[in-house]
Amino acid sequence: MRSLTVITLIIVTITIISGCGNPQGRLSVSGTVTLDGEPITEGSISFEPVGEQAVKVRSGTIILKGKYEVPGKSGLVPGEYLASISAQQATGTKIKTGMGEVDEVIDLIPPAYGSDSKQRITVTETGKQTFDFPIKTK
Repeated sequence: MRSLTVITLIIVTITIISGCGNPQGRLSVSGTVTLDGEPITEGSISFEPVGEQAVKVRSGTIILKGKYEVPGKSGLVPGEYLASISAQQATGTKIKTGMGEVDEVIDLIPPAYGSDSKQRITVTETGKQTFDFPIKTK
C-alpha cells in the first residue's frame, strides 16, 4: 500500500500545483471507473494534455468507490487529454526491503489504461465534462 500512498500524494500535489494558477477557463471533470463491472475501491486518475492547446493544463485526483471529480478551480481547460489510471491491491504477502517489510501489491489496471495509457478524452467549452472508464480484464 506504500506505493499507492506515494501515487496518491503525487496526484494530489499535481492537483494543488495546477490549481495555483489562474483558474479562469478551467472546468470540473468527473466520472466513474469500474474494473470488470465493479467500482474501483481506491486509485488515482491523471490527465495530461496532448495536441495543440494554447494553455497546457494537467490535473488529477483520487478515485474512491469508483468515482472521481476534479473541481473547477483545479480542473481542465478545453482540449484533448491522455487519461492514466492507477489502482493497486495488497496480496497479503510481506516483502523484505532495505527499509523493513512492506506489503506486496499488484497493479489492478491493465497497461492500456495505466502505464501505457491510450485513453483520450476531449474537454469541451460547454456541457457536462463526464468521462467514464469501464475497464475490462476478462
